[in-house]
Amino acid sequence: MSRDLSSLLCPRSVAVVGASPRQGSVAGEILRNIVRCGYRGKIYPVNPKYDRVEGFRCFHSVDALPCRADLAVLAVNRDLVLDVVQRCGKAGIHNLVIVTAGFKESGEEGSGREARLKELVQRYHLNVVGPNCMGIINSSPEASLNASFSRWFPTSGEIAFISQSGSLGETVLEFFGDMGLGVSLFINMGNRAGLSENDFLTCLAADDRIRVIFLYLESFANPVEFRRLVEEVGQKKPIVVLKAGRTEAGAAAVASHTGSLASSDAIVDAFLNQCGAIRVSSIEEMLNALRALERGHIPRGRRTVILTNAGGAGIIAADVCERAGIEVLSLPAAVKDKLASFLPPEAGLGNPIDMIATADSSDYEQALRIALSVTDSV
Repeated sequence: MSRDLSSLLCPRSVAVVGASPRQGSVAGEILRNIVRCGYRGKIYPVNPKYDRVEGFRCFHSVDALPCRADLAVLAVNRDLVLDVVQRCGKAGIHNLVIVTAGFKESGEEGSGREARLKELVQRYHLNVVGPNCMGIINSSPEASLNASFSRWFPTSGEIAFISQSGSLGETVLEFFGDMGLGVSLFINMGNRAGLSENDFLTCLAADDRIRVIFLYLESFANPVEFRRLVEEVGQKKPIVVLKAGRTEAGAAAVASHTGSLASSDAIVDAFLNQCGAIRVSSIEEMLNALRALERGHIPRGRRTVILTNAGGAGIIAADVCERAGIEVLSLPAAVKDKLASFLPPEAGLGNPIDMIATADSSDYEQALRIALSVTDSV
């Protein structure tokens, strides 16, 4: 059953539990980010130690709020989390972001704490992001919400970024900014005690503002459901996946990071390929893929023409295409004749089309038009 996450991702009011004026306080930084990034809804700091924080009236408990908040962000001591979650449930606050760490990623005691958290999630029908997460960001104009302790607030755009890692997520957001990539939604799932990538894929399927979805995953919450969703959602918008834990050392690191179990990489590779997801193996590859997908259209076929002014680069491109199962076409004679009419005699008129180093932008434009004008060539 799909969940309505609209009030989680675009809340009209936010309670920050643990908010503090103290510099270095995570909850205090989250509150300042919410204000700094232009959120226009109601803001409720919650902390029994203070009467006012950052100019706002501070409430001693979520029970004392003047109205039910759409979203509560929890950044409190781990020993207090379960009590606050229960109070939120009883108060009718159903959307929670739990930033606090110290759950299944931290050993047996933390695993027990997370098991009790899951019981509360089920009992009160909560939408929970986390625990052990950085938070969520919705930079779309109608939300302008930075409910996280990230330093970066991305430019609104057509990419949604769902990540199991907070620190990596923040680094990637910085790269997005450097490359001019717009990201409307960033969700750091953390340990996924409540919501998982599958819930967010379901939500994003109907969001016409999002054209591309990028997932950083260390494990799959429910592989069967993930496959169904990727096959369905991927028909409308490309899904790019950076799956970590490919090696034995990486898999061990995954277990200590979010308490997840990594799968065999060969199995994961086949699984993602069958789903229709676009798997990338590095941040650099991911950035290139997103830049191409954000600005262009999804290719519907596997046939390609390689256009270059350097023979070596063309050969490398042909190798990469063939390894990826992309057909490097043989060009019809009519196409070669048209190319020969303006390219120098030294040019290579096969595929790759090597226009040699003297080629300028007008040569590229003319050659591209010729290749695209022939229906059978692309």
